[in-house]
Amino acid sequence: MSIKAKVGVSVLVTLTTVAVPVLLITKNNQIASVKAEERERRAYLLEMLRNNSDPNARMNAVGKIEDPVLLAEFASNEEEHLWVRAVVLSKLKDQVLLAKIAKNDKVGGVRVCAFQNLTDQKLLLDIAKTSSNLGSRAIAASMLNDKALGEELGKQIEALRREESARKEAIIEIEHTNSREFLIRVMEASKNEKGWEDVRQAAEKRLSELKE
Repeated sequence: MSIKAKVGVSVLVTLTTVAVPVLLITKNNQIASVKAEERERRAYLLEMLRNNSDPNARMNAVGKIEDPVLLAEFASNEEEHLWVRAVVLSKLKDQVLLAKIAKNDKVGGVRVCAFQNLTDQKLLLDIAKTSSNLGSRAIAASMLNDKALGEELGKQIEALRREESARKEAIIEIEHTNSREFLIRVMEASKNEKGWEDVRQAAEKRLSELKE
């Protein structure tokens, strides 16, 4: 190898030895910088969500969050504003959590929002059969791929709705009656009727009030 070639190789080796670590350091610094910015952004959004009293500001902040753990936290918070939870639920994909909210949440609007990304058929069937809220049961039944089963469950739910309406009407009548005889008849008739415990209790309470 000529002297000129040897010098060239030596220079190349020197440049490579110096340049590669510099490039690696630069790249690592850039990654660290991005991570730091992401941490700062996340901290700002959390501060906005947890401490800002304006639901519009919290709704805007939660729309920028993608972390599934944080989304789950705000989706499950029953004290959070409906609008904020609605935005969270539109981004949430966790089927088990969505089903839990759709089935049991105390806020009707939130239960409805939880269905928009809920597709798991087993979870929908469970809601259609077992939720204490008839509205949630009806929505779940309508979303089943098995349309025949969904229609059958829908008929059962409608029958339960009519029964629920009848119980509410009975309780209203009980609360306004002055007839002890009527109340005694209601108590006797509802004694062994499953689901009519609240009617019997209302009759017992009203009868006790009339005796005072």
